[in-house]
Amino acid sequence: MVPKVEIRKWMLVVLVQWFLVIIDNKVHGFSPSRAIRVIPSSSTALFARKPFITGNWKMNPKTRTEAIDLAESIANSIKSDNTSDVGLFVPFPFIDSVKNAVGDKLMIGAEMVTPELSGAFTGGVSPLMLKSMGIEWAMAGHSERRVINKETD
Repeated sequence: MVPKVEIRKWMLVVLVQWFLVIIDNKVHGFSPSRAIRVIPSSSTALFARKPFITGNWKMNPKTRTEAIDLAESIANSIKSDNTSDVGLFVPFPFIDSVKNAVGDKLMIGAEMVTPELSGAFTGGVSPLMLKSMGIEWAMAGHSERRVINKETD
């Protein structure tokens, strides 16, 4: 059995791989579109990033049909000359439907991810499960879950 600390270290590596662009073993920036510009500085290089505009729905909308309608409306409002990446973090039941409805017009992520890789964690969804669905983004550390459910790091 792998100790929980080792699993958490592996999870951190997985999450870091999802959020950082790594080129030649150096972290170059945070950018979903990988549109990276190097800006020289006095002693270090700063990295500009393309704005990433997101929203999460919490327990809204109430039905699959409402979720698809809302996602399509948001996707259709994005202009072709948009200078930002746009993403939606949707509830688990709607991920596939919304992803199929919007295509590649915007990024779709999960509103939550369970820090465990497998095991008896009823209702938990692991990063590997999300990745198998083509989802590369997940939100973590929600303040309301920390307060209401007493979740911690």
